[in-house]
Amino acid sequence: MRAKYTLKVMHPGEAFPTETVTLGTSAEVTETIPRLLAKHAGCHRIHVHAGHARLFSVDCHGHTVQAE
Repeated sequence: MRAKYTLKVMHPGEAFPTETVTLGTSAEVTETIPRLLAKHAGCHRIHVHAGHARLFSVDCHGHTVQAE
């Protein structure tokens, strides 16, 4: 399976992701976001990409936020 989506967990003040996850389906993305939020309490954002394009980001509460 070729990964289509990349999730990048970002913490405040960090230039690079704390964790990067690659997934193949949008269903996996929606299942994985809550797990990453629980694993990385206090994260700033989780950025969701398809290829090189950022699709959306969520804050540490799981709410969709505007791209920065």
